[in-house]
Order: sequence, then C-alpha cells, then structure tokens
Amino acid sequence: LRTIMKEITECDSNLARAHSMNFGLWVGILCSLSFLFAVYARGGLLLAQLGNLLGIFAIILAGMFIRRYREVISPLTFGQACRISFLTYFFASLITAVVQFIYFRYLDHGQVAEQMTNLLESPEYQQMLQRLSGQSDVKDIMESAMSMLYNPIQMTIQLTWMNLILSIILTPLT
Repeated sequence: LRTIMKEITECDSNLARAHSMNFGLWVGILCSLSFLFAVYARGGLLLAQLGNLLGIFAIILAGMFIRRYREVISPLTFGQACRISFLTYFFASLITAVVQFIYFRYLDHGQVAEQMTNLLESPEYQQMLQRLSGQSDVKDIMESAMSMLYNPIQMTIQLTWMNLILSIILTPLT
C-alpha cells in the first residue's frame, strides 16, 4: 500500500510539474510581450498601457490555469496550489529572462542604459541619493549602478530576481 501511495504521489508531482511548465510557457510569453511593449513605449503611452495590461492579464491567466487544473485534473490543497503557482511563475520568469537577455544583448544597443544614466545623473535623483545614503558624495554609488547598466547579463539577472520576488508575493494570491 505504501508503494502504491508513493507512486501516486510521484505521478501527481510529475503531472503538476509538467502542467506548471506548460502554464509557465504561456504566462512567460505574456510577460515577455509585456516587457517588450514597456521598453518600446518610449514616450508612447498606448504601448506602455498595453504592456501593463498584458502583465496583469498574465497574472489572471496563471490563476485561471491553476483553477482549471484543480477542477479538471486533480483537487489541490492550498500547499499544492501554491507549489503549482510558484512553479508556473518560476518557469515564466525563466522564459522572460531569455527574452530580456536577447533584447539587452542584441536589440537594445544601450538605449535603456542611456535612459537610466540620464535618470541617475539628474539633480533630483542626486539629491535623493544623498538624503538616503547620508553621504555628500554619491559618486561611488553612481559608478556601481552605472556599471551594471551596460552589462546585459547583470541587467537580466537583476530583472529575473525581481520577477522571482514578485513570484513569491503572487504565489499565495494566485
């Protein structure tokens, strides 16, 4: 009986992982489109809003997938639903990271980094950094921040960490 229960549990675990990968693919595609709309919306409010709507729809779609899994395939406890939810967002983050790396490496040509540099060098931002850091000279902070802006791998890793943190926050809500 224990062997049978163990096999059923392993089968359910593999099935859940497989469905999470599938769900993550679709959520990742929507998140990637959301990212691309956001970076190409440089002054175009319509594209930026469309990117935001796609991001929100990706979260709703993840919830719909998990609810459908629970209704059609297998009833879920809260912990199992959280596991599928996190795996879905994790796989979506991986797909989005690939798209972000390709964008920063081959398509961006430093445009996002230039916009961020302009922001970091603005007097308002300088004053805010001085107040937050308590230092009068924020040159070191600025140099370390700017060095990350021109490296596609570092930018992708930073955005992936943000996506994973967001995944942890959204997991129990989905």
